[in-house]
Amino acid sequence: MTDLAPAVTDGAGHEAARPGGGTAAVNGPARTSWTSRRWVLIGAEALVSIAAALGYTFLCRHISVNPLNRIGQVSGLAKLQQYVALLGLPLLALLVYTAYRGSALRHQLVKRLVCAALAGLSTGVIAGGVVVALRGTPWPLGGQEGDPSVLIDMATSLMDGKGMSGVYPPGFPAAIAAWSEIRYGGVGGAGYALHDL
Repeated sequence: MTDLAPAVTDGAGHEAARPGGGTAAVNGPARTSWTSRRWVLIGAEALVSIAAALGYTFLCRHISVNPLNRIGQVSGLAKLQQYVALLGLPLLALLVYTAYRGSALRHQLVKRLVCAALAGLSTGVIAGGVVVALRGTPWPLGGQEGDPSVLIDMATSLMDGKGMSGVYPPGFPAAIAAWSEIRYGGVGGAGYALHDL
């Protein structure tokens, strides 16, 4: 069988013995910490990215501009960019710092988490822009035209007990209908429920 791994010597010029009879690299102590478990790292990445997206979105609720005029729109975009810079640049600085200081294992962990946080911030920028654009209005993106009106009609049809057509997956219109009944008292609140969702 062909051995594709290069042989590693033990310092005296002898190849290290592999348990199966071949040779293997001489490694340091085995990693036994929580950072060596793959599912922990994947869970940490998911948690960090979701927290960054939600945190940024909630931070954008503090942007107070009038999105109906041009100055308010430009000011809102500038504030979104400022928040991304204030949150993203320290993350990048941390990544660069760990690349040149400390162990490679720590840098790999920091790299995974920083990249997850930046991905979450990217998602948060979109959601934060929607938050700024819809500030002060009870209606969703698109108002009562196009796809929003179709979704509102489907949710209203569900609330009336008529069901809905089979052209659209039923989960989201059902969520609109349920939130409309919980928060806005039923049929007349489907547009407001779509805004919330």
